[in-house]
Amino acid sequence: MNLHHTFSRVYAWLSGMLAQPLTPRIRSRLGFAVVLLGVLTVVHVNFVAQISFPFSFKWKSSWNG
Repeated sequence: MNLHHTFSRVYAWLSGMLAQPLTPRIRSRLGFAVVLLGVLTVVHVNFVAQISFPFSFKWKSSWNG
């Protein structure tokens, strides 16, 4: 049995096992949660970058004298 065949069998087994408990309602909520998490992550990264840059420039300029 080659590697591709083994991977295909394991993938089919896992996808079948995971697809059973995920009803369409749960799947749509999970998709919404993933999108919301992604949006919040991007907003957080932009917010932290916006706040940290002015402080780092002030700190470096005051540190160097």
